[in-house]
Amino acid sequence: MRLLNRERLEVTELTATRRGLVETVSELCWFQGHSGPGRPRRLTCRGGPRPGWSGAPKSRGSYLFLVPVPVLVRVVLLTLVSATFLTGCKRNVGAVIGAREALSDARIPGLYPCTEGGRGVIDLDPEKPLTLLVHGCSSSGARFKTLANVFEASGQQTLCFNYNDRDYLNTSATQLAEALSFLQGRLAPQQLTILGHSQGGLVARRALQADLPRPVRTRPGFTYRLVTVSTPFAGIASSADCGKTWLHVVSLSTTVVVCLVITGNKWTEIFPGSGFMKNPAPVSVTRHLQIITDERESCRTRRADGRCEVDDFVFGLAEQRNELIARDPTWDSVTLREGHAAVVGENGVSPRLLIETLQREGILLPAPLASLGEP
Repeated sequence: MRLLNRERLEVTELTATRRGLVETVSELCWFQGHSGPGRPRRLTCRGGPRPGWSGAPKSRGSYLFLVPVPVLVRVVLLTLVSATFLTGCKRNVGAVIGAREALSDARIPGLYPCTEGGRGVIDLDPEKPLTLLVHGCSSSGARFKTLANVFEASGQQTLCFNYNDRDYLNTSATQLAEALSFLQGRLAPQQLTILGHSQGGLVARRALQADLPRPVRTRPGFTYRLVTVSTPFAGIASSADCGKTWLHVVSLSTTVVVCLVITGNKWTEIFPGSGFMKNPAPVSVTRHLQIITDERESCRTRRADGRCEVDDFVFGLAEQRNELIARDPTWDSVTLREGHAAVVGENGVSPRLLIETLQREGILLPAPLASLGEP
């Protein structure tokens, strides 16, 4: 996107990256001479960044914000309006419950089978243990299809919770708490397992906190076991600028608009030092297993010559560790050397390392090799 500041014309490039919005001044232009009848001013340009400022992007995944010009403000606001209608995930009303429960035509808010598009009828066996899978940002329950098949092969039924990943985390957590309350009226008393990946871990843990405005209604005989995978409990480092009040002031609140456009309503909750990250209330669970991923040197796709084309690094170790959460007596952790997307599987590839860890930790019962995609 190219923007022009009309008096001191700066040809500005706005580049949308995976983790932020980077602004680079590619040309500096100015008018020479005096305007008058028949004497138009001459426009002169030269390449390169603004004097005294480096146009190179900051470290990977970070934001670079400058004091805005009016045109930039209008463009960002226009982008915000467009993003409101064109981005984010739709909130799901829920799939139909199977006739096994004699509750056909009832709907479970936000819960779907872990299949492409969430298609199909939810067929719950009230006596079988249930694991609820919660996806991360820019994802859906379909990412858990392979993992869900392994749970099913082990005699453990699964459901996926789909939500608007641009909404407030507290809002999504409240929707998850409502779904958990609903499920307890359809199942025999048991230990429910909730497994959240990435942002889904933030939503899952928040849903099980007693201080949630509308907390889950736990029926007698029900308990919860929480598993979080690759979750940024210390905040997302690349969103740090969203938490700088002084930056919002000097940018005339343009940074607020940019943060909102990029991440949605949750921008106030995800940066390091936010109230959401600094004050994690205890959770009502029998166990919280945090699976931390060491994503350094991970690769998502490789070229024909074996070199990495797209890496699989999203969150560092420091982003995933929160000492306040680690103090909870129900918490323990495992660190896996695995990429952010690969750890839960994608493109039909089985998440073997995660499956082995869940089996070793007693979350997942042993399953036949055929369920892992083996011959």
